[in-house]
Amino acid sequence: MSAWTFRYYRFSVTKIRDNTADLPTWPVGIMQFADLDFRYGGTRVSYTGATATNPGGANPAGEEPDKGIDNNTATKFLDYSGNGGAFGSVISWKLVVDFGSPRTVDAFRFCTANDVEGRDPVRWTMEGSTDNATWRTLHTQSTDAAITTSRLTFTQTFYLNRGGA
Repeated sequence: MSAWTFRYYRFSVTKIRDNTADLPTWPVGIMQFADLDFRYGGTRVSYTGATATNPGGANPAGEEPDKGIDNNTATKFLDYSGNGGAFGSVISWKLVVDFGSPRTVDAFRFCTANDVEGRDPVRWTMEGSTDNATWRTLHTQSTDAAITTSRLTFTQTFYLNRGGA
């Protein structure tokens, strides 16, 4: 494992568990999670002063990007902009966390949301940046991760690349 220090971290989900099944009243292409938990030395990194954005995303009221870093698993971040049919051809959902100052991170995990296990991230890239313009890849999940189907449950911890990527 390797620790990295950046002000900005970007979690770019490239695949969800099931992009074809969803609630009958919603289109497919919806990604969600309850909380993104950055860690250092086994402890949650302080989110004091942190903000979250979802560039190019679409979020219903009450499920905006800040809900993904509020340390409250009763809320969730939901982005329905990834539908390859109705919303565009590129499927990618992004959450950018601006800590306001550099934070050292060596791992992360996320908590599944309250409903629809098909919306869980299973592939992604985690990146870090000092300026929100130039990004360094810290972790890539290029095959489907074994994410729990239990709701409101934290995933295993994913460690950042040794020596970077």
